[in-house]
Formats: sequence, structure tokens, C-alpha cells
Amino acid sequence: MNELLLEMRTFADQQGVPVLRQEAERLLRLLMERYQPLRILEIGTAIGYSALLMAQLVPNYRILTLEKDEERIRDAQRFWQREPGISERIRLWEGDAAERLSALNETFDFVFIDAAKGHYLSYLQQVLPYLRQGSVILADDVLFYGQVYGPCPRRMRTIAKRMRQYLEFVQNTDQFQTTLYSEGDGLAVSIYKGAETNEIT
Repeated sequence: MNELLLEMRTFADQQGVPVLRQEAERLLRLLMERYQPLRILEIGTAIGYSALLMAQLVPNYRILTLEKDEERIRDAQRFWQREPGISERIRLWEGDAAERLSALNETFDFVFIDAAKGHYLSYLQQVLPYLRQGSVILADDVLFYGQVYGPCPRRMRTIAKRMRQYLEFVQNTDQFQTTLYSEGDGLAVSIYKGAETNEIT
């Protein structure tokens, strides 16, 4: 881990901002190295840690990342500006992901979902028309503190139910080949098996 990423992780810990757990980071690194995606969509920027990590791992990339928290956006841009050439290749769309996804007009090789846990399935359904055959979807925190398939407080039941619906969709539909990892708070890696090309390019 380089000094800037280490500084960002320390900052996130101090500010109480969730960033990738180390188990999730190891898997993300492996996926970047294996698939070398050129067009990346990230839903949930936070302070820009994972976007910067992906940018450092893939030489020829374009990243579109979505975030609605103005303070987190300022933090991300401040960190990215310190890495030469990074900020020019990362586009950040401000606003609610459910609304901003409706403005997509390009296909993606890799999608990283790490935003509002109760909306993962909705996000994926909005992104589906913009996937290529072989596109990779990485969803973080899919076990939601063990509450998706275990005891769940009443106030969390809706989120846990929606996350189960996401997992059921990616595991049971013919459109995806999905592997579920229990490391961290749960990670789902789904390979899209749809048509080789979409109309949008």
C-alpha cells in the first residue's frame, strides 16, 4: 500500500468513514489484476479510496464514480489531486445514485457497488443495460453484519430482506455466475453472461 492510500485509510478511521475492509481490498486487487477493466463504474465514492486504488492497479482506465455526500466528495477530490494524472481520468457524479444512474450512456467492464445497502438490486437493474458479456460486478457488505442470513434487529429487517433479494437475483438468474465470499462483511462477485454486445457503446 502506498503512502497516500495509507493516509486515506487513517483519515477514514479517524473520521468514522467506511472504506474497503482489508479482505475486500485484497479481492478487489485480484479482480483488477485478473480482468484489467477499461471502463469502471463505482457506486459509492466515500473519500475516494477504492477509486484511487483501482486507478493505480489498471493502467488504461476510465472510472465513473457516484457520491451524494458533499463533504465526502471534497475529501475525495482533495486526495486525488495529490496523485498525478488521476483526477483527469476519474469522473465524479454528485447526487443520489438511483437518480444519476438513469443518465448512463456507456457500457462498463467492471461495476463496484458499495453504497446504500437496501438499494443494491435496484442499482444492478439500472446498470444491466450497460454491461458487456463478461462484465464483473463486485458488491461489498452483502452479508450485512451477519444479518442477511442470521438474527436481525427489527429496524434492519427491510435492508436485510433487500440484500437477500439481491443475492437471490445474482445467484439464481441465468444472467450471472456468482461467487459469494464470507470474508469481511461478505462480498459477491458476479460475472455477467448476457449478450456479447449491447446497443450502447
